[in-house]
Amino acid sequence: MLLSIQRKAWLRISSGYRTMSTMAAQVIAGIPPVTLLIEERLRLYSRDDAKLRTTRLLERSTTLEKWQRV
Repeated sequence: MLLSIQRKAWLRISSGYRTMSTMAAQVIAGIPPVTLLIEERLRLYSRDDAKLRTTRLLERSTTLEKWQRV
């Protein structure tokens, strides 16, 4: 269910048609999977310096690296 809702948003963001695959729409929209974003948020909340911009950028780069391996 969540994936179908996200798919609609990704297709609108990427100006794609319904024949576009879910993964392609997600990559073109530039939005990592929700599971990776949840892991990123958990890592941020467990850190003391989570409000620092550099910390958030570091965690986002870690998320993007994980996404590239998927």
